[in-house]
Formats: sequence, structure tokens, C-alpha cells
Amino acid sequence: MIPPRLPSRHHRLTQAQAAFTLIEVILAIGLATALLLVALTFYQQAANLRTQILRASQDLSAIRLTLDQIAFDLRAATPVPSVSFIGGPNSVEFARMAPPSNKPHSTNGIFAAPSLQRLTINALVSQNGTNLSVRGLARTESPLFRPPSPDPLQSTNSLPAPPSNPASTATNYPPEPQNRPFTEAIHFLNFRYWNGSSWQDSWFASAPPPGIEITLGADPIPDDATPENYPYERFRRVVLIPSGRAADTTLSDTNAEPFDVPPPSLNP
Repeated sequence: MIPPRLPSRHHRLTQAQAAFTLIEVILAIGLATALLLVALTFYQQAANLRTQILRASQDLSAIRLTLDQIAFDLRAATPVPSVSFIGGPNSVEFARMAPPSNKPHSTNGIFAAPSLQRLTINALVSQNGTNLSVRGLARTESPLFRPPSPDPLQSTNSLPAPPSNPASTATNYPPEPQNRPFTEAIHFLNFRYWNGSSWQDSWFASAPPPGIEITLGADPIPDDATPENYPYERFRRVVLIPSGRAADTTLSDTNAEPFDVPPPSLNP
């Protein structure tokens, strides 16, 4: 009987080298973990970059739409006796001709005539600790002239007969004031007014200024900065007002004409 043949020394070394050692397994796991962490880091950075791009795109769209809306409102400014154009660095108030309504006020299909409105555009300011920060813009519409209220002394015993056709005799009373807030993406607002020779920070006159500069920003202004030194990206537009005139009626002009009405802070 032939005894079994034992494996040679070379064969035993080959079998030992074919297996993984503990050190090799640990190194492989560490390398795979490092590659996974690098991939997750790049993915997180790409996701953050995508979020920032989408937010910047939304802010740009909101600022562009806001500039278009403010420019459209300012171009419709109408001089009205006893109603002044009041403008400051963060707010503006004026009278404008409202667009005609598309709802007929009678059965004949006659549309309502344009009416005058008082329009106010101002920054919404909130208290942030000891500092004030702009959290958006507000746009307020209100009728310039309201219908007279009924006489409370009128007798209620003799009531008028109801009209035969209420739709034909309906009265278009001005709507109540409407607040239309702009997007909260705007955190910086500044107005400047052209008086014909230089830019002014305020305007108080019976007629609008010839031009108004609008500056918007998506970042709040630092406490130690001024509107002229706004450190972040700003969006500026100069609006020419057709009804404006270069009158010397600004607050900084010593030869200004008398005010049509006292400032709001002086009203009783």
C-alpha cells in the first residue's frame, strides 16, 4: 500500500497567502468608510449649493417683481389738491389714479370709472433685541374720498321704498383699505428723490418729484452701516414720474412753497 503524499512546503505557503489577514480587513474597512464619508461630504455640499442657488433665484425674482410693482405704482402718481406727495427713506405715500374695474356696475355693461386712491408703500420693521430690522414691505391701498355717512338723526319711521331693479341703482362705494404685503425676502429698502438738481432723502410737496431712486436688498443692513455704504448686493432702479415736476418744495429747500396739509405727525 502506497502511503498518502503530504503537501509540500511551497503548497502550504500558497494556501496561507490566499487568505486575508486581520490587518488587511481593518484597512479595507477603514478605506471604505473614508470613501463613504468623502462621498457624503460632497453630496451635502452639493445639496447646500443647490439650496442656496434656489434661494438666490427666488430672492432675485421677488426683488424684480417688487421693483416692477413699485415702478408701476409711482408712474401712476397723480397730483391732487390738498393731498401731498410724502416720501421718506423707507416709505412713500401719494395719490394715484386706480385702474378701472372690470366688473360692471349696471346691467347695461357700463364699467366703473377710475377712482383716486391713496397708496402707501413702507418697510415692515420689527424689533430684534435692541436693533430694528426690516422684515419685508407693505403696500396699502385706501380710497382717497369716501362717501358721506348717513345722517344718524334721520327718522327711521319713513323708510324709502326698495328700488324695482337694485342692480341698476347700485352705488359703487370705494373698497376698504387693502394691505398687500410684498415678499419677506426683501430686508433693505431705500428711497431717494430727484428735485431737478440733486438727490434728496425726503420729499413733501403737492406734486411728485421728477424721479425716484429705489434701492432694494435681500440682506439686512448692519447696525454700523449707512444706506450709502450698504455692504451687500443691492438692486437699484430710477423711475421717471410723468406727473412729477422739479419744484422747490422739498423739506431741504429754504425757498419751498407752503405745505398743502401739515405732516401726519402734526395732525390732531
